[in-house]
Amino acid sequence: MSSFSLNTIGLKTRLQIENQCKTLKYDKKNNYVSRDGVLWNDEITKKIKYNKKEACSDLVNILNKFNAKSLIVGHTKQLSHKIKSFCNNKYFLVDVGMSLFMNNGQPYPSYLLIIDGKFKSIRLIINKNKNNCQPIHIKSYQKHNKKYCIQEKVTQF
Repeated sequence: MSSFSLNTIGLKTRLQIENQCKTLKYDKKNNYVSRDGVLWNDEITKKIKYNKKEACSDLVNILNKFNAKSLIVGHTKQLSHKIKSFCNNKYFLVDVGMSLFMNNGQPYPSYLLIIDGKFKSIRLIINKNKNNCQPIHIKSYQKHNKKYCIQEKVTQF
């Protein structure tokens, strides 16, 4: 766990990015960007698979330290391509592998919607049958823009 506040971590990270990671010296004691630092540590994600009770207890300690209500984690690709929730909807794994690079050209776009402290997973399903659908024009970095027929599947947590 980091001794820095979230605001300090955000500021230090922004400074690193703006200065191309050249100006701030490596600080072994407070290195929040290391594999074990607060930004990349994935012990809870690993632990939740085999010991949910202990993982959720660790989560509560972290949430209390940062005065937070939930923790949303990326870069932990879910093979189901669905957002997962643990610890009474306080821990979310949101990397569904939506990058075309990760899925042989098949997108799995999803997002976590938070309104008034309530969580919903919105999964966008690309319907290849374009009958009875208003296509949505999506700009991409590819040479040809495409129109997709997209439907939403909502999961309430």
